[in-house]
Amino acid sequence: GYAAHSNVYLAGAEVQTGGPIYGDLVAAAGRIRVDHPVSGDTILTAGSIEIYGRVGDDLRAAGGIIGVSGRVAGEALLAGGSVSLGPDSEVGGRASIAGNDIVIGGRLHNGLKVYGKKVLVLGEVTGPVDLAAEQIEILVSARIFGDLTYSSSREIKIDPNAKIMGRNVRAQIGKT
Repeated sequence: GYAAHSNVYLAGAEVQTGGPIYGDLVAAAGRIRVDHPVSGDTILTAGSIEIYGRVGDDLRAAGGIIGVSGRVAGEALLAGGSVSLGPDSEVGGRASIAGNDIVIGGRLHNGLKVYGKKVLVLGEVTGPVDLAAEQIEILVSARIFGDLTYSSSREIKIDPNAKIMGRNVRAQIGKT
């Protein structure tokens, strides 16, 4: 385990949490796996990042592949080649995501902003949703409780059974 109420700094080829962290977690590695709760902020950079534990405050992560399956109490700022918010993920604050392939599952409680190449939305988002990507799909399981604004060179694909409880607006490319 770790010392009570202290920040934890990890680095190496492969790092993994060894128990709950009562403070912030800062880690850089080839591969990072967070299996335990972190009470504070979590700042990660790695080729591969997997988060299963609860993050008590904000999550900042940059990597090749990022998978979030846990709950983030604060904001999530994620940048990666492939970014996935799994079906059990939850973000309490605003989520801002940049990447090539982005999958939004789970529940986001305070809006979403995405810049990507390919974006799939299959989860539930409360608050404004702003998507900028070449390809955007809103799948049947998606629930958006707020306005959806998107910019894309292609038409957005929205499943007829997806629920969007606000306006659906296409922004001009290059204008916000």
